[in-house]
Amino acid sequence: MFQDLKNYVNEYLYNKEVLGVSPSLEEFKRLLTMSIIKECNSGIEVYEGYSPREITLMLYSPFESDCPVQLNKLSSEEYAMIPIFRQVKRLMEVIEEKKELKLTAKGNLPVKIVKELYSLGISDDFIEAGIYKLAKEQDSKRVRIVRILAHSAGLIKKRKGVLSLTVEGVRNLKDDSLLLKTLIGAFCRKIDWEILDFMNIYGDIIRIEVAFSIVLLARYGTEKRIEQFYAVKNYNAFPLYFESPVSEDTLCWDYNNSYRERIIKGFMKHFGLIEFEPREKMCDSIYLQKTAIFDKLFRIIPPKQ
Repeated sequence: MFQDLKNYVNEYLYNKEVLGVSPSLEEFKRLLTMSIIKECNSGIEVYEGYSPREITLMLYSPFESDCPVQLNKLSSEEYAMIPIFRQVKRLMEVIEEKKELKLTAKGNLPVKIVKELYSLGISDDFIEAGIYKLAKEQDSKRVRIVRILAHSAGLIKKRKGVLSLTVEGVRNLKDDSLLLKTLIGAFCRKIDWEILDFMNIYGDIIRIEVAFSIVLLARYGTEKRIEQFYAVKNYNAFPLYFESPVSEDTLCWDYNNSYRERIIKGFMKHFGLIEFEPREKMCDSIYLQKTAIFDKLFRIIPPKQ
C-alpha cells in the first residue's frame, strides 16, 4: 500500500518537473493528504477486497455500527441453537429462580448444575473419551468458560460464596438479542483466551481478528475446507506481525494450532457457527463449514469501492 502511495507522489512530482513547475508546500501537503485518504479507502486483495480503514474497524470495533460485520436479530428458537448462549442463559435462569446460587465449599458450581450446563454446550473430547469424569466444575473447560464468560460480561457477581445476577444481568436475561451481543463482545474482548488452549504465543493477535475470520467463513464456508485454509488467509492478511507470506504447507504448527483452538474450536464452535466431524486422531486436521445459523446471525457488508 505504502509503495503505491510513494509511486503516485513521485509520478506527480516528475510530471510537474517536466513542465518546469515546482509545487508549493501547501499543494504538496494537499496531494499527500488526498493520496493517503485514497489508499486507506482502496480495496486490497489480501484483505478480501476490503480497505485498510474497513479492516481497522473489524480489528478494533467489531460488530459496531460502522463495522462491515454486523449482527442480525434472531428468533427465540434460533438463539437456542447457539451452545454457549444456551449455557449462559440457563445459568442465569437458575440464579434468577433461586434468587442466588450457593457455590460448593471449594467455590465451584453445584454438580447438578455442572452436568446440566455441560449437556447444553459442545462436547469435551476428554470427557467423551472417558479420560476425565465430569464430577465437578473444574473437570471441563466447556463448563468453566460458561461461568467465566458470564462473570466477565458483567452478568453475574460472586459474594461470600454465592452467585447472583447483576443489574445488567437482569436486563440481558429479558432480551436475547442484547444477551448474545453482550456474550460475543465479552468473549472477544474480556475473557482470557488461554482457557481455550493454554497457549499465548499468538493469543492477542488472533483475538482481534475474529471479525475478519467471520468474513472469510462467510465467503468460503459453504463447502468443507481444511482448517489451514482459513489460518493461512488470516496469517497472510496481517504481515506486520510476521516475516513473510505462507502457504498451507509452510504455515507454522503453533500458529495453526492456536488459530484452530481459539478461533475455530473456541469462538466459532461455542457460538454454533461451524460444524465439523470429530477427528480420529488429535493430530488430524479439521474440515469445517459454516452452519445455517451463521448466515442468519451475521450480515456482511461488501467492501466499499
